[in-house]
Amino acid sequence: MRLFHAILLLLIWASPLHAQQSSPEPLVVPFAQFPPFLYLDEDGQRTGFIVDLAELIGAEIGVSIDYLDVANAREWVSAQASGRSQLIPGILKLPPLAESNVFSDEVAADVLRPAVLANDQEMLASDELVGARIAVVPPAVGSEEPILEKNIRAEYNSPQEALMDLLSEKVDAVLLPPPVVYGLARDARVDGRITFIGEHLRKATRHVALHKSRADLLGPINEAIARMEADGRLEVLRQLYTISVPHSPPEMLQIGVTHLPPLSILSDGGVPSGFSVDAIQALAERAGLKIEFVPLALADWVRGPTVNNLDAISALVINDDRRAIMDFTYPILERTAAILVNDADSISATRIADLTGRRVGTIESSIFARRAAASGITELLEYETTADLINAQLAGDVDVAIIAPDVARKALEAAGLDGELRLIPLLREQIDSSIALRPGLGEIRERLNAVIPGYLLSDDYAALRQNYFGEPVFWTPPRIYGGLGAIATLVLGLLGYVVWQRLRQRQREYERQQSELAREQAHSTELSKLVSELERSNRELDEFAYIASHDLKEPLRGIGINANFLMRDALPGKAGERVLRMGELAGRMETLISDLLFFSRLGRRDDARVAVEPSSIIATIRSDLSEWLAERGGEIVEIGAIPSLKAEKLKVKTVLQNLIVNGIKYNDAREKHVEVGLASRVEVNGQVLENAIFVRDNGIGIGEEYRDKIFRIFSRLNKTADYGTGTGSGLAFVRKIVEEHGGVIDFNSTPGEGSTFFVTLPLAQDDVQSKTDPLRMPS
Repeated sequence: MRLFHAILLLLIWASPLHAQQSSPEPLVVPFAQFPPFLYLDEDGQRTGFIVDLAELIGAEIGVSIDYLDVANAREWVSAQASGRSQLIPGILKLPPLAESNVFSDEVAADVLRPAVLANDQEMLASDELVGARIAVVPPAVGSEEPILEKNIRAEYNSPQEALMDLLSEKVDAVLLPPPVVYGLARDARVDGRITFIGEHLRKATRHVALHKSRADLLGPINEAIARMEADGRLEVLRQLYTISVPHSPPEMLQIGVTHLPPLSILSDGGVPSGFSVDAIQALAERAGLKIEFVPLALADWVRGPTVNNLDAISALVINDDRRAIMDFTYPILERTAAILVNDADSISATRIADLTGRRVGTIESSIFARRAAASGITELLEYETTADLINAQLAGDVDVAIIAPDVARKALEAAGLDGELRLIPLLREQIDSSIALRPGLGEIRERLNAVIPGYLLSDDYAALRQNYFGEPVFWTPPRIYGGLGAIATLVLGLLGYVVWQRLRQRQREYERQQSELAREQAHSTELSKLVSELERSNRELDEFAYIASHDLKEPLRGIGINANFLMRDALPGKAGERVLRMGELAGRMETLISDLLFFSRLGRRDDARVAVEPSSIIATIRSDLSEWLAERGGEIVEIGAIPSLKAEKLKVKTVLQNLIVNGIKYNDAREKHVEVGLASRVEVNGQVLENAIFVRDNGIGIGEEYRDKIFRIFSRLNKTADYGTGTGSGLAFVRKIVEEHGGVIDFNSTPGEGSTFFVTLPLAQDDVQSKTDPLRMPS
């Protein structure tokens, strides 16, 4: 981030100064940790959109900036409202600040637009999205938009998960603030695969909040904002911190080019040529792109495309500070740096750091100047042009001159100085030049990257490099292909020998395995078909359950409402009883539909599986059912300690509560009790279970003939009048949850004495030993 701060300083120095003549009191900015607006970087320095914008504004209007540390958002707003701080750039117009602050012109805007795959943008439009699968991340912005009512809502725990499913086409769109989605996509280098569609669904503007005690600065601040908007500095900030989403690729790309022979040459009429111009034209033709070149001054060219309101810059040297605000293709030119020395001087160096203690010259603001400063060169002299640098070397003003070798050769040849100065390559100083793109052109980057490797191996590229740099190219494409062919032949020969040796030993085994392999392949194909059919069937069942829940409930509610209206009137004979029965049946049917929907969704993973404490869940159930237990004379007894589980907490509660309620509900004993504990090892129905949670009651028991039937959905073994109402779906829910967690449920029971259900669920830690004695079942 410090590298970008250097760019901001360059931007300030490059623009006219508009400082006031006086030195007013500093403006105080409240500071708390709110990334990306306010935060401390890895070196503990204040940074963020608000900090950088405050520093730029202060430099523009000639006022220094101080900071006031606060603990939280409440104190942050309070400090500005009370006047303890006077400036917050890039804030929304918050109501608590309305009376005590004035607000500047707009500096940024928060908008909400759906993100879709770039390939789908022509088929989808935000105002026509109906029935689409839209990913949201509650409670983030976008999770409660009206557009979701017409579409299928898909909830995620994080923006990263939502974006991943959009890229894998599991959802059709993502509804989150565009800077969040774009920032994640750009970091993952997949920004070329997404785009944002339609008009914004929501918009809020950001401004500079200025306390009224300093309201006299509002005019100068608005003027500074206008200047920074015009020269691109404000857009650089917005894109650096992903406050705004860049524009989509235009039909015609505008590429900035400067006079820097032989990389790029501008004629007197401004017509561009040179190595990078010819190379980019060839690449654009191969990638199917339309381009036009825009002449720039060198000082503007090095600042990149965004500041110049262009799409790209030709052949810019890659470095870390530029990566923060630009996007780069693969390198189109790889070189090493070089130094110019007097022919009689003897200097041995392979990197810039080896020049420490010497007077070093270079071109001002160049990559070599920055590398020299970073390498600890203290006597560094910068010159405006290559000719000035060479003249300084000849005059003895510098001991060595750091320069690009191709630039040096052309300049020495033009000046006739080949015999007076010597060029020494710095073999450990690599220079990679690439096409620099503004953010938002990920698709263009990928199209260029797809053709760059092939172009660099072509005869056209070798001829272009020879033409402009005059370098004898040893590794021409034929030599590269020949060398690769020889290496491939040698590798294949060695592999063939190894394979031949092994085949001699494994021939018989190979023949025996052929028939088995054929059978396995046939089985795998059939299994794949069955899996696909099962997945399709499950999707259809989910869709059916969804329709049943949302579409079939409406007429049932209508029946129930009308039945209630009829019951208010005096009905003759048995009509009243029949209407009452009709309402009860409608209510029961609605309950059955709800249970069906719940059952169909149990296979889905709604929550993360975390460490769950069964004792805590049992205590919650005991509290929730306290009145119901008291009415029925029931008691829940926890025996020993049950280790932590790794499961979905709400589903574990569903399992235990259903088993406990059944144990109390289907119970004729005067004192009804249900015991819950852990059996380290127990045999149930012919199988041995380890670390099984048991729920034991003294109820009516279950006959052996009903062992399978009780787990079927909507299956009741007892009449409703005997033991209350219900749908018979509880144990079906329990089994599906347990099996979804990879567990087993079974039971032992004696009619008239009670039942014991055993459930295995994954433990939070392996090899957990039960703190209770193993459960002993009667023989």
